[in-house]
Amino acid sequence: MTAQPQPLLDLCWFLPLFVGGCCTVLCFISFIGGWHALSKRYASAAAVSGRAIPFASVWLGPGMLTVGYSACLFVQCNADGMALNIFSLFRPFHPRLFIPWAVVADCKRQRYCFLNCTAVYLSEPRQRILFRGKAGREIYGVWQQSRQSTPK
Repeated sequence: MTAQPQPLLDLCWFLPLFVGGCCTVLCFISFIGGWHALSKRYASAAAVSGRAIPFASVWLGPGMLTVGYSACLFVQCNADGMALNIFSLFRPFHPRLFIPWAVVADCKRQRYCFLNCTAVYLSEPRQRILFRGKAGREIYGVWQQSRQSTPK
């Protein structure tokens, strides 16, 4: 009688371990980048009107702990604020957000890692969000319009 070699990882254990590992990584990224802190204040399940910008790229977080969300965000802007919604596969620990323009302390064009970006600085919580490409240009334009239409 010959002994059968044992598989290193049984298939019935692989899927739960894989899903658990992915959820752990998503939770860690949410906390490090600041999405979790933003969701405490700005989580929103309501639909937002405005033009959607699919597959936007964003950097979120302080200094060297910046987390990049590359081409996995859906951004919508209107006169009231901006909505951020992450691709459904990466949504655990990343609820939809709606950030009103009233909490945006500043929005300006700047360079980050040799790329042109739009930096959105929030007043509460103190957070910087960097948007790249079309989403950044759209956010900057809508924010400028909202400032001009707001009475001072």
